[in-house]
Amino acid sequence: MSGKEKIEKLTRGWYGYAVFSALVSVLTNGIGVFSIIAAAFGALLSIVIAYALGRWLLSRSSFARFALLVLSGIGTIAGAYGTGKMALGLFDSFSLAALGTIGMTSIAVFMNFRTARTLLDKDVKAFCNG
Repeated sequence: MSGKEKIEKLTRGWYGYAVFSALVSVLTNGIGVFSIIAAAFGALLSIVIAYALGRWLLSRSSFARFALLVLSGIGTIAGAYGTGKMALGLFDSFSLAALGTIGMTSIAVFMNFRTARTLLDKDVKAFCNG
């Protein structure tokens, strides 16, 4: 798989994450008019941002690759720390809502890690530097 295809696959993954988190948001906040509108707006905004960043990477920008690598690294480390803190908090008082939040945060950590791993790939590096 070429560097371009890997970037496109990563961008599609972020689209899926945006839709999934919007669905979880609606289910968590209740199925009401305002909750659906807010979730749809959040999903749309996330998809637009993912599209713009994907296009920026596809323009072969090594600065875009570097900036997103730094951001995804920070997101992975901060998210893993936050997930660990929340998991330890479950020992004090268990709740299903906290468990759901831990699950969503874990998925966000996975997406940031996947982004960093993709951006560190030799094909993506060659694509952005070429």
